[in-house]
Amino acid sequence: ALPIYKISMIRNGIDREFFALPHLPHQGFNVLHVGSMSTIQKGQEYLIDAVGLIADQISDLRVSLVGDGHRRKELEERAEGRASIQFLGKTQPPWNTADVLVFPSLWEGMPNAVLEAMAAGVPVIATPVGGIPEIITHEKSGLLVAPRNPEALAGEIPHRDVDDAGRRGGADDEDPDAAAAFDEVGGAGETDRAGGAADAEERGA
Repeated sequence: ALPIYKISMIRNGIDREFFALPHLPHQGFNVLHVGSMSTIQKGQEYLIDAVGLIADQISDLRVSLVGDGHRRKELEERAEGRASIQFLGKTQPPWNTADVLVFPSLWEGMPNAVLEAMAAGVPVIATPVGGIPEIITHEKSGLLVAPRNPEALAGEIPHRDVDDAGRRGGADDEDPDAAAAFDEVGGAGETDRAGGAADAEERGA
C-alpha cells in the first residue's frame, strides 16, 4: 500500500480575477443553475419544483438553466407552464446578472460552478454533498439545504438578503483561507510542491 505521506490532494482551481466582474443592472430576481443535463446528478428537477412553490411570492422571478444533455427535454416538459424558467443550453453562465446560484446536486466532486459563482460574488444555495461543504460554510459563505428537497429550496430562494450578505466576493471576506485554497495560482503551487516532493523521494532525498 502507498504510505499516506506520499499522497497529496490537489484541489480544483479557478482564476478568481477572471470571474470578479462588475454586477450589471438587470430586471427581475435572477436565479441561475449551471450543470450538465446528462444524468440526475445536478438535481435540476428539484429547482424546477421549488419554482412552482415560490412563483407567487416573487413576481419578478427569472430562472435560467445553463447546460445540456439528453435529459433536457424531460426537464423542459417538467417546467412547462412556468414562464419564469428558461433553458439557455451550453453557454457561458451570466454571472454578472445572477442574483443567486441554486445548486441542488445529489452528488459532487469539487464543482467549478460553485467556485466560479463565489469568485463572481454571486450568493450560493447548494446541497452539502461531495466537496461542497469544503467550499461553503452554512450561513457564512452560502446556504446549504438537504438534497432532493424542493421545499427546502423554496424556503431559502425568496430570502433576498442572501444577496446583500454574499455578493461581490463576500465568500473571500468571510473565509479568505478557504477561498485562496481554490485559487488557480494556489492550485499550481500545490502541483509544483507535490511534483517536487515526488522527485525528491525518487532521488532518495
